[in-house]
Amino acid sequence: MKKKAVVYGIGRMYGQLKYAIEEKYEVVGYVDKYLSRKDGTLWKPEELLQKEFDCVLVTPCGKVVILQELIRLGIPKEKLIPYYGENKYIKIEDDKIRLEDDKIIVTDEKYRLELKTYSDDAVFHEVFIQRGYDIHLTDDYAVLDIGMNVGFVSVFYAMNESVKAVYGFEPFPQTYYQAVNNVKNCGGGAEKVHTFNIGLGNRNTEVAVNYDANKSECMSLVRNNAGESREKVQLKDAAEVLASIIKKEQEEGRKILCKMDCEGSEYDVFDSMDKQGLIDQVDVYLIEWHYRDDDSLVDCLTKYGYTVMKSYDYGAFGKIIAWK
Repeated sequence: MKKKAVVYGIGRMYGQLKYAIEEKYEVVGYVDKYLSRKDGTLWKPEELLQKEFDCVLVTPCGKVVILQELIRLGIPKEKLIPYYGENKYIKIEDDKIRLEDDKIIVTDEKYRLELKTYSDDAVFHEVFIQRGYDIHLTDDYAVLDIGMNVGFVSVFYAMNESVKAVYGFEPFPQTYYQAVNNVKNCGGGAEKVHTFNIGLGNRNTEVAVNYDANKSECMSLVRNNAGESREKVQLKDAAEVLASIIKKEQEEGRKILCKMDCEGSEYDVFDSMDKQGLIDQVDVYLIEWHYRDDDSLVDCLTKYGYTVMKSYDYGAFGKIIAWK
């Protein structure tokens, strides 16, 4: 017999998870603060206290805040499930995902990750659920993780046997130290990962920018951020930093994969690498571009003979995959 479940959140994320939910659970009601349903099964959070159900599946990003809200209302903690779907990577019944104080802990045989914010939740979903960086590598690789954020991509690649080294660059100190903690807890893969608390661009300088820890995945060094706290961060010339790393790894017989998600700094990184002849020293690029047209990046890559595949998301950014 299926468990009776209430779904918290019927927006975009629920649309992706709907069929997985209905296959495993009998859905008896829904909770959403912003949307409505015509069949009378949409409840306010406080109405859950008068309803009968076995569990609440919390689907939106930012699950920590929702889970804490429901606990304060009096919903038993054991009935609350931070829900990401049913697949071979995430097995809720094995207690791989749980709420612990002010964070969600995701454990696996190879890693232990901490999700504290809306941003962490969104990036975890992209990396470990949607498998947005899951490239099957047949040769030995070193990975350049430019825009490491809280370290999820670095951890993901560190667990890949074909990846022999990962170099992660994250300019914002709070985000960086969370990444270091996540990397430290990825078992045997931790020794592969080298982390740097710097941003990469086309010059060496120190910049002061606004910062919001709840939106760490969209903090930029080249645009005004929404955060009210002020952070001083170190910006380094990309070519000066990467040249010795690339040379060392190539001497070890490894190919180079460059993942770049640096919220608008990608154009300055490319400018620096292009001037120093480093663009074509990378075998595979995985780039998320932001705010400007991507033509300059595509033109640069095609100039060096790369095959380029690109996509567009929401108008303000998109993705590029390039290889030779």
